[in-house]
Amino acid sequence: MTSQDAIGVGTLLVGAMTLIGGFIIVGLQNQSAKRLTCLQIFVGVAAQYDAPDMQLCRASLARCLLADRNALEINDRLLVFYENIAILNRRHVLDEELLANTFAVDVCGYWYALEHYVRHVRDKFKDESLYIEFQRLKDRFERQTGYGFLRKQTEEETRTFLEMETRRDP
Repeated sequence: MTSQDAIGVGTLLVGAMTLIGGFIIVGLQNQSAKRLTCLQIFVGVAAQYDAPDMQLCRASLARCLLADRNALEINDRLLVFYENIAILNRRHVLDEELLANTFAVDVCGYWYALEHYVRHVRDKFKDESLYIEFQRLKDRFERQTGYGFLRKQTEEETRTFLEMETRRDP
């Protein structure tokens, strides 16, 4: 190999290393940008959940379920919200730890308060997939959070949860 060949190979190696380094830097920047975007989406979802209209929706639903634990005429806005955050989580858009910390107790509490309604809707429309994302999110929280109280609730525990939810009325 001549010295010119060695210089050519050296130049080629330096170019390849620069290109690989550039790809690594871009990859790291993309990961950081994705993480930031996911956190921004989470903040928006949490703000929507804590907004006065959602607080009123939750309090109203809890009062309805306390008045009649088998109520079938309910506003399903909260169930749809839980469905949506479950889908965002399944697609890795929402951070698992933040999601569990913010929503685990409420998702599990409302699942047990509304399980009769979900069964009713599934039977009525002959579609077992209705509210399946909500159910899977509840199941995931029960498995992954390690919170001892996130398990099948007793009727008394569900009633206590609903009574606490009625206090959300702004």
